[in-house]
Amino acid sequence: MTEHFFFINELDSKRAKENESPDSLFSCYGIRDLSEDPFLPLRKCVYYTDYGILMPVAFLLCMEKQLRIDFEKKTDIKVNKQMCLYAPNKIYSIDRLGLEYGETSYMNQCLVLFIYSLQVVIAWKSKSGRIYQLTDDDIDFNDIEIWFHKIDVAEVYDTLYPKMEMPFKLKGLTYELQVLRMDITQTLLLYFKEGVENEVEGIIKKVDIHIANFNSKSKKNDRKDGVVHNWDTHTITPLQVEYEIDMGSAGLKFIKGLLKFLSGFNSFEKVVME
Repeated sequence: MTEHFFFINELDSKRAKENESPDSLFSCYGIRDLSEDPFLPLRKCVYYTDYGILMPVAFLLCMEKQLRIDFEKKTDIKVNKQMCLYAPNKIYSIDRLGLEYGETSYMNQCLVLFIYSLQVVIAWKSKSGRIYQLTDDDIDFNDIEIWFHKIDVAEVYDTLYPKMEMPFKLKGLTYELQVLRMDITQTLLLYFKEGVENEVEGIIKKVDIHIANFNSKSKKNDRKDGVVHNWDTHTITPLQVEYEIDMGSAGLKFIKGLLKFLSGFNSFEKVVME
């Protein structure tokens, strides 16, 4: 059974086609009575009382499927009943919606994990160029794209699995791996072994090709594994290189693949993710 971030029942397509009054808007989305979801009054109260916005049911429904997929892709963790998203409010120590409209729009959300909450940033844009408003009720599910613009994956793991030393396990690496932070914008510090100075430039070129090939393969498969938006390198010392990677829609599969690829060179003392 699929779990949902918002605890909103699946869309009833027949009801969704009916243009009903605001009081029955919830029934359009499979909820016949507010009592079916005990969290609905709180959600409505937070959006309306704190931000003067009626609860954006249509937008939340669009967020539901896309963010669940994006969360699972970025974290490699299945969504369950202990996880949900709320509008920012003082209960969760985040009291600013931070709503920004544009070609790409943004807003803050609270990612609640058990009794803990983390601040995340949601982003969305459209294929058509339309700038969707939070309160729009005619959202084209096939036009809008919604994703986590900011989510600290390492913090998610620390919250859910506090006794884990690493957010994921990779056996047989030929270097020491330290994971200090995992986010949409990821920095990798590569520490090369002594004596491989002449190999550094060639290895970096091969890493660039590996990332480009990941994107190409994913695009051919309808972007199933997401794509890395861009990346850049900075040489700090002859044996230390910094990679700055905008992860885009790529997730843990990309990171794990990259770390294993680096291991194959047997040229690194240590790799640090921060």
